[in-house]
Amino acid sequence: MTYTCLGNNEYEIKLIVYKVCDQGADFDSNALIKWYDNFNNLIDSNFFPFIEIFEIDEETVGNDCLELPTNLCIEQATYIFNLNLPPIDGGYQISYQRCCRDPNIINIEDPGEWGSTYTVNIPGSDEVNECNSSPEFNSSPPLALCVGDELNLNQSAIDPDGDSLVYSLTTPLHGAGNNLTADPSLGPNPTDAPSPPFSLIPWEQGYSENYPLDSDPTIEINSESGLITGTPTQEGYYSIAIKVSEYRNGLLINEIIRDFRFLVLDC
Repeated sequence: MTYTCLGNNEYEIKLIVYKVCDQGADFDSNALIKWYDNFNNLIDSNFFPFIEIFEIDEETVGNDCLELPTNLCIEQATYIFNLNLPPIDGGYQISYQRCCRDPNIINIEDPGEWGSTYTVNIPGSDEVNECNSSPEFNSSPPLALCVGDELNLNQSAIDPDGDSLVYSLTTPLHGAGNNLTADPSLGPNPTDAPSPPFSLIPWEQGYSENYPLDSDPTIEINSESGLITGTPTQEGYYSIAIKVSEYRNGLLINEIIRDFRFLVLDC
């Protein structure tokens, strides 16, 4: 989730969600968006329809000598909507939550029981004196990673305000559980999604945010460039989250997180 300040307290919010083609639940035809104050109090919520759905392009993470299997397919749904958010102390937390993760994921406990939260913070009038726009990733995530291949994966972002960006691996956020209500006009919407502060998913034994997939050398992200390096050593499905922290004059004002299912396979 990212946003652009349009002026006059108007913000354009962009939500991007990924899923495997023809597998699992469909995208929400209308995404339930909630916004909270800095004290975790719900201010309001509304449903917003998706703008487009398309397949993301095949990428081989920079190694032209390797080919991915031809049956890989990941779809991207994009939701874009405007919110009018007058300045308040502490700012706003915007969130969207869904159930559930791929049950084949091997690096978290009981993956089918854990959902996802997509969230951003719009700084308050006490933090910045002008409207802020969030950073945005420069490219889509890769369809897959190749086992035994030395990664050189660019997951950098750009900030329109020129703020300082710091990259890190992080633990994905939990969202909604399995309890969903089905309204045919709205799609499945989480009714048990928790309010902030959002909880973290539990790592399977042997994994952590600093060791999210089997690799040697261990995968890591350059904090200044957003370049991911390391060599995957085991095939499988992995949940990985990449965080971009946005600083202005040394003050942390926002974070965006890409929460994605990375597939490692024999290329």
